Parts: sequence; C-alpha cells; structure tokens
Amino acid sequence: MSKIAIGVVVYKNSEGDLHKLFRSVLKQENVDLKDIKFFMKINDGKDYSPIVDSFYSAEHLEHRFIEIVGDDSNCGFGAGHNAIIRECNERRIPVYVGCNPDGLFHHDAIYNFLSAVKYHPSRTLFEFHQFPEEHPKVYDCFTGETPWASGACFGSETSSFIEIGGFDDNIRMYCEDVDLSWRFRIEGGRCVILSNALFYHDVSDKRDRESVRVEMLKSGRYLAWKWKSDGFQRIMEDELVRLGVADEIRTLPPLRGKKIPHTNERINEIVEFRRLFSFSPIRW
Repeated sequence: MSKIAIGVVVYKNSEGDLHKLFRSVLKQENVDLKDIKFFMKINDGKDYSPIVDSFYSAEHLEHRFIEIVGDDSNCGFGAGHNAIIRECNERRIPVYVGCNPDGLFHHDAIYNFLSAVKYHPSRTLFEFHQFPEEHPKVYDCFTGETPWASGACFGSETSSFIEIGGFDDNIRMYCEDVDLSWRFRIEGGRCVILSNALFYHDVSDKRDRESVRVEMLKSGRYLAWKWKSDGFQRIMEDELVRLGVADEIRTLPPLRGKKIPHTNERINEIVEFRRLFSFSPIRW
C-alpha cells in the first residue's frame, strides 16, 4: 500500500512543466518511490498518457508510479482534487498532497511534510512553503499557524479531507483553498505553513487579467454568501455588474449550495473579509 498520494489537476499544461514536476518527485530524498502514488486528473480532454510514457522512457524507469484517474471532463480545480482524494480513500492511502502542475518539489519537501504529519493533530491542513516568492499572508514564525493554506501545494491526512467534505464543488477556481481552510478551522483544526517543505511556484499569471478577475469575483461572491458576509457579497456583485457580467445585481446567477451551519459569532472568529482577497493580514 502506498504511504502518500500526490495529486494534480491538469489543464493545458506543457510536457516540460509536467516532466519537471514528475522529476522532482523522482528525486525526493529519504522517501522510497514505491511509497508514492502520483495521480493526475485531466480537465481539458487531452490524452496525457504519451507525456507520461515519454517521462518513463527518458528516465529509464520500470516502476510506474503515475496514474491518470477519473474522466477528462472539466470539473474545476477543487472537484478534480476531490476525485483524486476519493480514489486515495478507497485505496486506503493515508496522506494526500495536492499541488499545481506548473511547480516542483524541493528534494526533501515530501520527507519533511511526512515528518510534520506525525507530530501534528490529525485535522491539520498543511501548506508547503512557496518559493522563490512566498504568499504575503501572515503566519506564526514559530508554529507555522496561518489563517488559510494556499492550494498551490497543500496536504493533510486523507481521512481529514473526507471528514471535512473536501473542496466545495460549487467553486470552480479561486477561493476554494480559503473555504477549505476555514472549514478545517471552524471544525477545530488548524492551518500550518511548513517552512522546511518547499514548493517552487511561479506566481506570475499569464492569462487574460480581466477574465481572471471575473472568475475571482464570482468565487468571492459565493464565498461571502456561504460564510454569511453580506457586505463582501455586495462588493463582489457591484464589481461584477460594473464589468458587464450582468445588467444589475438581481440578474446575476442564483447562488446554490449550503451556508455554513454556525452562528455569526463563531464564523467571525474564523473569517477575514476586511482585506478583500488577501483574506488575512499581510506581512508587508
């Protein structure tokens, strides 16, 4: 049985990026490759098996540790990871790490993550420390505790993801990591940055900036509705109308899902909407 699963949701990613990520897993120190299962969920309908086969050939590997799971429909980032996590749960793989397909692991990242899992409570959501440019949100430099864990590279015990309910399938992209983190915390868990588990991630976004902003606003609107922040929801809706997504607020698509079943007092202990999409005080 594999000891850890690593999962990526692939959407129009290059062979070069994926090979770099595969190779960074191959080069992990103090971790047996046979203990790792690498899952890919394809969201763009493309056949990625030739890219996987070319990696095995280039590295002269006989052990095939990469597997494509699920169908190739575009279900979004969070739902894609949920599909992988369900597969891990069925196979009784105890620990899951999800990451962006355009990044790569430092050679001792997985070992340091596995070591941390042993010494933290089970309901802990970990964030691998991004470099060379880290996220500006605050964290405790001694304990690593942070208000939310970035989805660029995250991990936890598989059972904790299942108990929390995984990512919210209603969020296709952006803010799904914030929502997951807040649900970990409101159920008594915590979020921790691992300063010794590094994940290289290029934070530059080459996509059309306005389309990215629209998607962020849509997700922010849903997040605010779910976590009962009328003020933040109105800000998101006003901006969507200004950008021409709808003629007026009442013609925006209806919001569906379940609101957080906790009191406003309890929710306000967890959430941070005052700093907009930072969702946290920042360090600079």
